[in-house]
Order: sequence, then C-alpha cells, then structure tokens
Amino acid sequence: MGIEGYNNNFILKAAENTKATNIQPANLQPVVNQSVNHELKDTFEKKNNNDNFIKSNLLSTIASGVVLASILFLPELLMRKQLNVNSSLLGKLTKYKPLIGNKLTSNSQMVLKNGKIRINLENDKDRFKYCETVILDGAKIKQRIISKKEKMPDGTYVLREMKSYKGDNLVSNEELKKNETKYLVKHFKRVDNGGHEASVMLQEGEKIKKYREHYSSLGQPILKISEHDKYKENMAFLYSGERCVGTDKQVISKSDGSQYHILTLPENGIFAHKYNPEVDGRQYDFSLMQKLLENF
Repeated sequence: MGIEGYNNNFILKAAENTKATNIQPANLQPVVNQSVNHELKDTFEKKNNNDNFIKSNLLSTIASGVVLASILFLPELLMRKQLNVNSSLLGKLTKYKPLIGNKLTSNSQMVLKNGKIRINLENDKDRFKYCETVILDGAKIKQRIISKKEKMPDGTYVLREMKSYKGDNLVSNEELKKNETKYLVKHFKRVDNGGHEASVMLQEGEKIKKYREHYSSLGQPILKISEHDKYKENMAFLYSGERCVGTDKQVISKSDGSQYHILTLPENGIFAHKYNPEVDGRQYDFSLMQKLLENF
C-alpha cells in the first residue's frame, strides 16, 4: 500500500525549546470562537518501553521474520493489564498484519490516559520511514494510522502522506483495501511542485480541503496559504536562526476584506494573541521573519 509522510509538529517542538529574541510586551487576548486550521498530530514518536517482556517478545518475532506474529505480545499485555477480554477477541488479534511491511525496525507501546493502548511500529526503507500506529480498546483494534515520511538533508522528516482508519473491523487488511472509504476518516497528502512550493490535500470524511505550502530547501515550513469557507489564512513560521519559535497568522475575511493577525510564541507564553498591525504596531522583532523574507 503506497503511503507517504511527515508531520509539521516539529514546529511546535522547536518552539518549546527556543526563546524568541526582542519580543515586545503584548496584551494577550485569547481568540474566542476563532476557526483554526486542522493540524495533524504526529503520533509516531518513540517512547521508552519499560515492559521488557513485551519488547523481547516482539523483537524475537521480528528477527524471525514472522509477520503474523508481529504483535502476538498483545494478548499477554492485555492480560497483564487485567482487561476483560475473551479468547475469541484475542484470536482475532493474532491475524493482524502491519500495512507497512514485513520487517519492522522499531516499536513502542504505551497506555493512554483513557485506558486504551497505543502501539507504534516503524519500518525504515532508504530515505523513507513508514509508520503504523494501532489503538486498542481492550482487545479490539479501534484505529489504525499509516504514514510515510521522507528524510530531509538536515535529518528532519517531511510527512508525505497519512491515512487514519477507524471502525470495528480493522484487523483485516483485505477488508480495509476493499472498503477503504468506509473506514477512512482522515487523509493527508503532500506533493512537491518544484522550488519551494508544495500542494497539500487534507480530507476529513467527505470534506476535502486544499491549500499550498511554501518551505525552505531543507523542508522547513516558512509560509502556508490556506483557503476556508469564509476566510483566507496566510501563516508565517517565525524563525530565530534555524529554529522555528512560533507562528503569525494573517486572517482575511472573504466577505468584506477585513483582516487581523494571530500571534503564537510558546516560549514567551504568547498563545492565540489577536492583534491588528496597523493599530497595535509591532508585536515581535521582524528579524524573526528573516527566513520568509529571504525566500520571497
């Protein structure tokens, strides 16, 4: 199954670890009832696995190349968590096959706050990283997320495609392929158009949103242009040196052309600060927009 992928969540990660320079004091005004872009969260982060018995069992099955047994550790995990499951449900899990290939290069698992279990699997092939996340509620697979990421020259990964499936019959890969529209709840796809421009498609259910992204040659986002039903949005990614420290969104009404900005600089405690540049003046040092200015 051809799946591609990366996730712009690295923007927020960089912002959490970097302090912007020369930020002017701002009167923070949380935006009320403001429409926002749906950002895909990258769940494919490696977690420390403290359950050695799970890790050793999984790695042994991977080493033997037995795909059918790649998550046979799940019944043991479920029983250790003392979940109320029956043998029939456990039997169905043994028929699970990852969609990302036969040989897994890494894995992790964790119990979520709601009691569900998240299993992360990865398969590295050349410059691509294929990822699959499985969410279990008891012994039932309730969600599967498949993605493909491409490694950039600076070591970061760009999400090329991601598909999220939800339903009550997600164990069978054949069922997913045959009735994909029934289970597919989100589809993200990015295609390079050349230069610094990429076309991005985001589909949620029957609704498809399209927008363009511009980014540097190393895959770092610098400007995203998006279309919504009632407004247009231009989002600039603010950089301090080579690190992204936040975003400045320009929101333009399609009905009357009115506009305002929303500034987010997490390290400085600025979240969803609504302002009008003509009235409120500068809210940050324009050096933070240097990367954007260099590319346009």
